Amino acid sequence: MNNNTIVMANDADAPSVALSSSATGAVTGPFLVTVSFSEAVNGFSAGGLSVSNGVVSSFNAVSPAQYTAEIKPSADGPVTVEVRANATSDVGGNGNTASNTLSVMADTAAPTASLSAAIGDIASGPFELAISFSEPVTGFTLDDLAMVGAV
Repeated sequence: MNNNTIVMANDADAPSVALSSSATGAVTGPFLVTVSFSEAVNGFSAGGLSVSNGVVSSFNAVSPAQYTAEIKPSADGPVTVEVRANATSDVGGNGNTASNTLSVMADTAAPTASLSAAIGDIASGPFELAISFSEPVTGFTLDDLAMVGAV
């Protein structure tokens, strides 16, 4: 008696995907995002990423289930990255589920300073100088000022 058995596996599970980054606080330039699928996927590319207030500046396949993307902020403010549902599929043709939304704050513009004093064109003695910055700053001290013609 010959008993030939064929076993077929049915892959009906959609691959899930999670985004992560080591970026903490506000970033001042490009940052790295890791895209991790629960299983190997086919044909995932930078076009599968949805980015607001930024662009994908580089994209690499680490493995069929893990990818990295460098995101370059376009302006100050939140930069969000996500993978939408069905951006790619597994070997069984199941489209991926939507990822979490990764949000990183960008602060790419240097602060500007405005100086003002309640004096005329020529000061004949000590005067008070007001310095206003375009955004909060830390570490500013008197040593950061360069005075010309002052004693």
